[in-house]
Amino acid sequence: MILHFIRDRRRKKVLSAPFSPEWRKILDLKMPLYRHLPDQDKVELENILKILINEKKFIGIDDLIVTDEMRVLICGHAALLLLHREPHYFPNVETIIIYPSAFVSNVKEYVGGGSYMEKPLARVGESSSQSRVVVLAWDNVRSGAANSTDGKNVVLHEFAHQLDSENGPTNGAPTLASRSAYRAWCSVMSAEFEHLSEDLSHHHKTFIDQYGATSPAEFFAVITEAFFEKPRSMRNLHPEMYQLLTDYYQQNPAELKQHD
Repeated sequence: MILHFIRDRRRKKVLSAPFSPEWRKILDLKMPLYRHLPDQDKVELENILKILINEKKFIGIDDLIVTDEMRVLICGHAALLLLHREPHYFPNVETIIIYPSAFVSNVKEYVGGGSYMEKPLARVGESSSQSRVVVLAWDNVRSGAANSTDGKNVVLHEFAHQLDSENGPTNGAPTLASRSAYRAWCSVMSAEFEHLSEDLSHHHKTFIDQYGATSPAEFFAVITEAFFEKPRSMRNLHPEMYQLLTDYYQQNPAELKQHD
């Protein structure tokens, strides 16, 4: 209780400070998803961003010096996921690790017979609620921010995993308001996941990143990217899925002045 009081008082102080003009310039120039928001949403995003930058620790790897541009672009995209919702500021993230470019990570691969084998894999992002860390490749963050209509944004992807994990292991179903919401989510998303897998098996063209067929958890992260960056395609081709994401994120990006 005392810790919550101290935290809330600190947040109130952070929110009372004016937003940095330099930070706003970075958002205006380098984050099209911010630039096309309504003014009231920009203000809300800026407030969330201030808290995230204040509370998260940033570490540069391989002699990378963490700059305001890095902090602002990463936290700006993470903040986009929290608009119009009860702010919780990603409580399971303590540290954001930034590599200059793609990094190698050991991943476990199932080889059959109940056995797994670790192998190195080049990655541009990782998210772990257990270790309370998000890892990002800066060159991919920067290019993903600049191109806001290609359906690929590593920050949205990795922080969607964090939303997914807030109610337990990542399984493609974030915290929802009711049992009926979970039933609707399970019905629509399971069908859409299978539909993506079928499209890929038949070599059909799809605007949804094929990585989403890896697992339900990756599917949720990938469709989050598409929801914000290719919303009109999603609304036209997958209206039920688009509506579920609209309800969850409390946003309707297809109505903004941009996109596909």
